[in-house]
Amino acid sequence: MVQEGLAPDEADDLKRRLRQHDQMYATMQQQGKPFEALEHLEKGLFVRKELHGPDHPEVGKVCQVFTTSCNTLAMNSLQRGTVERTGRAWHIHARAFANASVRESRLASHLVGPGSPTRLRRLDRV
Repeated sequence: MVQEGLAPDEADDLKRRLRQHDQMYATMQQQGKPFEALEHLEKGLFVRKELHGPDHPEVGKVCQVFTTSCNTLAMNSLQRGTVERTGRAWHIHARAFANASVRESRLASHLVGPGSPTRLRRLDRV
């Protein structure tokens, strides 16, 4: 289902961009490049919001996958002790939280603990 008010050519362009980001996400995952994969997952999330609207179930599902992936990547980076990658993961993690719509804010429960905004600011100084 496409959001109301989108012209057919605009919807086709969004669908094309979504396919590209989904393909790049899968490719980056297969190549073992999790940060790059997350960037494409996030871009795909924005395209989905534009294409379907923020309340579409697919948007909520991808937002949850994105948030969970950010948490996992950040925790793995912390366990390995790689400060540079951890900082990058926390920034991605913060974007997941900041970009969640009001409807998706229930996903904030995934962001409690090490990913809290206060912790993010402290890690940014490391």
